[in-house]
Amino acid sequence: MKKVLPILCMLLSFHIMAQKAAVIVNSPSSLQGEKVFAGADFGTDLTSNLWTADLVMANPNLGCSPLTNSAEIAGKICVIDRGICLFDQKGQAAATAGAIALIILNHNDQTNRGGPPFQMAGSAAVSIPVVMLGYQDGIDIKEAMKSGTVNVTLGGFPKEDNDVSISKSQCDGALTQPNVIHPTYGSYLLSQLRGATDFNFLPGGMINNPGKLGQANAKLGCEISKGSTSLYKESVDITNIGPDETGRGILSKAFSDVSNGAGRYSISYSASIAQSEKYLSDNVYNTYFDLSGGIISKSRFNVNDRAPIFSGAYYFGGGASFREYMMPFSLPYGKGLMIDTLYSNILANAPLASAYLEGRIYRWDDSNNDNEINTEEMTLVALGSKTFDASETRTSAVLTIPLENLEGSELVYTVKNDGELHFASVQYSGGSQEIFMGYDHDYNQRMYVQAKDSAQTLEYIDYPYLNTATQAPSGGPDMDVAGLFYFDCNGSGANEDEVIYSPIDIAIHVSGMVATKDLNNKSMDVKILGNPVKEILTAEIQLQSAEKITYQVVNSLGNVIYQSTEKESTTTVLRSFDLQGIASGNYFLKVRSANAIITKPFIVIK
Repeated sequence: MKKVLPILCMLLSFHIMAQKAAVIVNSPSSLQGEKVFAGADFGTDLTSNLWTADLVMANPNLGCSPLTNSAEIAGKICVIDRGICLFDQKGQAAATAGAIALIILNHNDQTNRGGPPFQMAGSAAVSIPVVMLGYQDGIDIKEAMKSGTVNVTLGGFPKEDNDVSISKSQCDGALTQPNVIHPTYGSYLLSQLRGATDFNFLPGGMINNPGKLGQANAKLGCEISKGSTSLYKESVDITNIGPDETGRGILSKAFSDVSNGAGRYSISYSASIAQSEKYLSDNVYNTYFDLSGGIISKSRFNVNDRAPIFSGAYYFGGGASFREYMMPFSLPYGKGLMIDTLYSNILANAPLASAYLEGRIYRWDDSNNDNEINTEEMTLVALGSKTFDASETRTSAVLTIPLENLEGSELVYTVKNDGELHFASVQYSGGSQEIFMGYDHDYNQRMYVQAKDSAQTLEYIDYPYLNTATQAPSGGPDMDVAGLFYFDCNGSGANEDEVIYSPIDIAIHVSGMVATKDLNNKSMDVKILGNPVKEILTAEIQLQSAEKITYQVVNSLGNVIYQSTEKESTTTVLRSFDLQGIASGNYFLKVRSANAIITKPFIVIK
């Protein structure tokens, strides 16, 4: 395959973190110890000092307006909940109230976006250090504060002789990514894993040595589990890591056991040495992937929000002109499956009022058998769109776009052959807003892609995304210039291994139900009014001649969950269906007359 071009995106700084910063609870004894934290690209440098004080909760707790308890906060470490306003605004509120430092507590649990702490971005001047703690630590700290004093020390601690950690790369102070290997997909279909080699995940990663002494023999471990059941536990020795250096290791045994079925598989990486270490919170990195009945996504997927996971502090892209963002995927046993919905996260530099975006599915047909994608080999097979209301005030949104088939007589695109390479994309044709896409930065694919490239086995399916700012004459992406983007982090003007390998926040829903062909598309027309649906589904049906109509609401597994028939023959019907008892998910309205059957996809969001 031809090399994918890196595309310059913006200027940031990029380096391997080596200095030791920590957040340590001194009291009460029930909470004592080091806490996992993330810093910010604004505020005082954490490594420049040590700050010790009791914690005081801000009032109001979100810190988006001047704090009313500044007398209590002065000289203390302020605690503020995440939410509503920008992180740097919270920092300014705490500093104005006299706090010596700020701890922001993440407000979402692990099933949602952002449970663990992440690096925070901001542009305003903040005169105190700012860190974030994770959701569970936040709950524990707030509970302890109700009954007594919580004392914390945070900042830059002197280097220890012996200290290792899971390596992380940092760009601009707010984009921090673990240097480990993740599975190719954050969410994938269990139905596509039938053979022994269909799922073959080989773990690996990098260990950082921020200590004073070299480490002759460090160990990189990986454990994979489902629930409380451990399925894989292996390690590899990484030798001779000098001070402020990193070592790389690939485990010798792959994980391929998916016999435990659908659900969440947890991955825990660990860095260890024989010597005792004072700081251990950065020795472990935890992540996960899902095996699903219907979701494919290179990023991880939030089932509760029906959205791909956006992790880290940055959206990327921008520009008010044409942009197309693509996720490559393949279904080795895909023949007959239907692709009905696309999900994504977007951000704009202004309110999304009247913004128009399309969700698209392309199939690659390698017509000349050269194993290289040419623009004319990309066939648009499914299409949907989203137009925001003219009164829309949000600058970010989760896109949920039902897709209609553009190939054949089925209403929903049906995969024709096993193993075909497809691309799910979000296309912005241009407008008054600059549109940015979300990425799952914690699910970094750098090591995976580079390992495949070194082994000369890299294929298009391995990329976490492809982007282009050039539109082909056909209206689709110009694949000749599509590629990954990079940040000129050191300002050199050249790409020096600064490509971003974060999976793009695009996901699709795939159904096992085979679409029903229309008996006569011209004899009946069905329109769903308002999609997604919350409680009431409304459909408008028009027929060429008076006929009795039968309705079925079918779930994504093909099960009929509602059925009724009109009592009288008619040519026009405006029909409402009460869906209050139906869970969120993907559904189909099937309308049948004597001469036609039409199936329309819709989504229920509670």
